[in-house]
Amino acid sequence: TTGETFVICAKKIVDVLKNTVPNQDWKTEDIIRAHRVGGKQTGDKPRPLIAKFTRWSDKMAILSSGRDALRQKGVAVASDLTTSQSRTLKRYREDGINAYYKGDKLVVGGPRRPRHAADQGYDSSNAEGHTDSDVNRTRSPSNSDSGGDTGEVSAADRNVSPPDANAQLSEADSLLVQTGRGDVTSTGVVTRHRARGGGVGARGTRAATPMQRDG
Repeated sequence: TTGETFVICAKKIVDVLKNTVPNQDWKTEDIIRAHRVGGKQTGDKPRPLIAKFTRWSDKMAILSSGRDALRQKGVAVASDLTTSQSRTLKRYREDGINAYYKGDKLVVGGPRRPRHAADQGYDSSNAEGHTDSDVNRTRSPSNSDSGGDTGEVSAADRNVSPPDANAQLSEADSLLVQTGRGDVTSTGVVTRHRARGGGVGARGTRAATPMQRDG
């Protein structure tokens, strides 16, 4: 809603993350910025929230240790993508080729795996209503699609680094969390890491989340 303040948005993100990462007690103090992005959705579809965490390690903890617990809640997580990364994955997938980012590497090949819509990655820089300050941000290496997954990559997979795919890898690192199967229905979180000038030392992380009806 238009009356959602930073405190309200941060609390919604914290509520979603509760009991997901072992030995992690999430607090609103872990988030230094949170707001919705995109235009008004139809029906019960809420707009995503973008949040900036104080620590890059929080994002990695969610991806590596909290993913399964979130999925049991009906929440999927994936990294935010730069526009270049999003276009690269789209081209591969249009050709029927499995591709995703793992750490700072683009992994191409291997069997296609069915994924929750949120796992496909999220390019929030293209979201309607995104501010210039959000789009013109400094980014660090991105984890997307299988972002942060600790599972092994099949032998058929190979790491490639085409120039167009990794042109912005030094500038992006984010996470999308959303509930529901298919369309965004109730919750999503995108986190982004800023390598330089992020507001809290040199590290900060943004996150985006459609939570409850945004009417």
